Amino acid sequence: MKLSWILSLALLITPDANAFEINALGGLNYAAPTESLSGVDQAWTGDAAPTFGFDAMLPLFDLPLSLESGVWFETATSEHTLSNISSSRETHWTEVPLLLHFHFDPFISLGAGGYLSFARGSVATTVNGVTLSQSFGAAQIKDTDSGLLLDIRARLHVTPLLCFLLDARYQHGLSNLSTVSTNLQNTRSIQVLAGASFEFL
Repeated sequence: MKLSWILSLALLITPDANAFEINALGGLNYAAPTESLSGVDQAWTGDAAPTFGFDAMLPLFDLPLSLESGVWFETATSEHTLSNISSSRETHWTEVPLLLHFHFDPFISLGAGGYLSFARGSVATTVNGVTLSQSFGAAQIKDTDSGLLLDIRARLHVTPLLCFLLDARYQHGLSNLSTVSTNLQNTRSIQVLAGASFEFL
């Protein structure tokens, strides 16, 4: 009797090493870009904004490695105060990540790789309570971005084929998003996510 309980528990917590995964996650994005205007630091602070996405993880042979890619829909909202003037900025992006995950065990994996993002919609800039909506070009911001992505993911098997996921990501932009040669703007963000994973043996 005890042996059957142990075997049942093992089936619940032990994933198939060669399972292909489809994941859906959502949560909050805290975007605090680094920006300087002609050498003057803008000191942006990240505000919580919604983000969600879908990805797939493909196991690499019998190694504790998986390749992840998918599509993410991110909102980036930041604010700063300079010379008693309060400003905030909101942008929307579609991101395509490519990460290599190392699985320490069935529960924890660490991913590293890169991303490519494409702007959606317009740039909403609010200064002292007044909001102005502009195209990315008019706001002097490029509409594509790329950089590095780090990820740590925890999974808990609810059934042998269904997992609950917790995920944290750090996005480090390498592209200068400013269209003005004397200015500098780079993406920096942290994402906190939760979701579900469906495995296909």
